[in-house]
Amino acid sequence: MFVTCGKMEVAREFFEKMELKDVVVWNIMISGYASKGDLNKSLNYFKGMKLAGVQPDRVTWNSIISWYSQKGQFEEASNFFFKMRALTEFKPNVVSWTALITGNEQNGCSYQALQVFSQMIMERVMPNSITIASAVSACTNLSLLQHGREIHAYCIKTDRLVSDLLVANSLVDLYPKCRIVKVARRKFNSIKQKDLISWNAMLADYAEKGCREETFELFNEMKSLGVEPDVITWNGLITGYTQNGDGIMALEFF
Repeated sequence: MFVTCGKMEVAREFFEKMELKDVVVWNIMISGYASKGDLNKSLNYFKGMKLAGVQPDRVTWNSIISWYSQKGQFEEASNFFFKMRALTEFKPNVVSWTALITGNEQNGCSYQALQVFSQMIMERVMPNSITIASAVSACTNLSLLQHGREIHAYCIKTDRLVSDLLVANSLVDLYPKCRIVKVARRKFNSIKQKDLISWNAMLADYAEKGCREETFELFNEMKSLGVEPDVITWNGLITGYTQNGDGIMALEFF
């Protein structure tokens, strides 16, 4: 409770008073300090845990890998990842792999993210929706349409995640940015429970391509279904038409 509420010092006081500390409570302190950005203290607890004779579990390793990845410290994240792979009692799971993939993708290292994703698939670790969405986003950033299609095909072939909203939104974003708007619209139409991200992605893509009629049709459909545009909707439309050289439309939406 205290860790979740950000009261790390209070949590530490309780932790120090505990006579018997199991792997769960050590993990709480390790992930707690990591989530606050204090990796030094997190690592100190990681070392203290081993000195106390408590063996780290997969949750412990994943916490360290995730927070190094999110901070863009990939060398450190990779070092922990490979140390984890060398263990006999357990190996990296989908959370471990996804931490490296999303960390690379979010920090502008899209090519490296795809390399890790490829290795993950080769080792037959089944991805989750976050893994797939991050890999597709990496393809979008690099304009790698063929790679994006292969990931899309993988989802269809394995009959997993193809209808997941997070995956669907990433695919809706991929195809228009690779100049294939019709495929994006088909994917958009196939989403049963669209959220605002789905609508915003499709509208921004239409705006970037200068599709006036389609933009207004989709915008009106969105509002008729009771989905109210937010600042991202408006910014996507304004920016899209500005980049397309249609200043009049950009000003109209402004």
